[in-house]
Amino acid sequence: DTDSSIFSTKYITSDPSDEIDIKTKLSAVKDFKFESSTSSSITVSWTANTKSDEYVLKRGDSASNVNTIVNVKVDKSGTTRRVTISVPNSSSKTVYFTVAATSGDAVGIVSNTVKAALVPSKVTGLTATDITDTSFKLKWNSNGADKYSVFINNTPSGTVNKNEYEVRNIEQAASYNIYVIATNDADTPVSSEGSDSIIVKTKLAKVEITSATPTTDSVALKWSKNDKATGYIVSYGTETKTVNNGETTTISGLNPGTSYTFTVTPVLSGYEAYTSAGKNVTTLIDNVKNLKVTAFSDSSVSLSWDKVGTATYKVIYEDDSGKAITLPTNSPSITITGLKQNTEYSFTVQAVIGSNETTGVGISQTTKLSPVGAITAKVNEDKTSVTLSWTIDKTYPVSYNVYMNDTSTNTLPDFAGPINNTYTATIKNLEPGTYTFLVVAYKDSATAEPTSVTVTVP
Repeated sequence: DTDSSIFSTKYITSDPSDEIDIKTKLSAVKDFKFESSTSSSITVSWTANTKSDEYVLKRGDSASNVNTIVNVKVDKSGTTRRVTISVPNSSSKTVYFTVAATSGDAVGIVSNTVKAALVPSKVTGLTATDITDTSFKLKWNSNGADKYSVFINNTPSGTVNKNEYEVRNIEQAASYNIYVIATNDADTPVSSEGSDSIIVKTKLAKVEITSATPTTDSVALKWSKNDKATGYIVSYGTETKTVNNGETTTISGLNPGTSYTFTVTPVLSGYEAYTSAGKNVTTLIDNVKNLKVTAFSDSSVSLSWDKVGTATYKVIYEDDSGKAITLPTNSPSITITGLKQNTEYSFTVQAVIGSNETTGVGISQTTKLSPVGAITAKVNEDKTSVTLSWTIDKTYPVSYNVYMNDTSTNTLPDFAGPINNTYTATIKNLEPGTYTFLVVAYKDSATAEPTSVTVTVP
């Protein structure tokens, strides 16, 4: 209900406050960056600040610890400011930098942090080991770099953070030029010059002996092909044979029944090669030749044959019970004793070298009938007859003929016995005189050697 016309509004202003000065900071320098480095110095640069051309440069060993002021002259050519900082050998290979413009005591906004690195030293001691037909290993002296790049024939092969590297799945019998470059990581990584290069030659791949066919004095060999080989060396014992054409050969002049180990090595000038796995082959043995009976009796048979190289021999026959008897001998002859009279024996002779033996060659021989043993002659009381007596073998009964003076005159004696293992024959109608009687045992078609006795009839 108030009448607004009665009141009016008036503003009252105080005295002004004390004045203060406000100064804006110098802006951060622009384009602060790493430019280059050596093994002992680093160069950084930035664009000149238009308000003040004085600067404070700091360094540190990590991005969070860039506090050490670097007192160094700034190159102020043109609009780019450039500083080269020496880094002692004992310092870290990686250094962090910041820069800010200054004006008197005032320090401008700090720049971005630059991570810079020293150039690593040239890699030394590069060597190759464990060279095969498809791989090799590299090793070199560590120089403390962050990583190493391996170049093969001027092409990058791989990068590692240690001082060794394995190259795999490469070509056999090939030449590779190798060098290594060391690198330290930074905003802009820096690398050393390449190491002295080395040449690595991979080996020729091994071949495989696929067949080996022996005879008594040779072995025919075949093996797989190596496309890069210009020839092959076949080795056995202390001997070698060079094969320049193809993948087959025959090794001759070998000994029968002898074990040989063969290897094959491919050949390409200037390259080492793997040797195949050994192939063990035993040459065959000749069967004995000219096997013959040189003598026989009622209890033995003597055999001989031609010598077979360095072989020993086995003589095999069956005894009376049918059991196989094997007699070894080093000589190409033997006498088998203890045989049964008037019995046919079959003998087999095998040549043996090591664990190898022939199938054998056979021969048969019948032993002789055993002759009569010692004969006793007695002149009877009638002075016209003589009685002969001898001991017999009842287990093998035989018949007898009695001859006088020679085997052309059969005396047709009176036989008696056997009595107590003794057999007798009486020859009658004899005139006075000296007689030689021959007693001959026989059985079927077999006739023994005669046994003689001499007696005088008075």
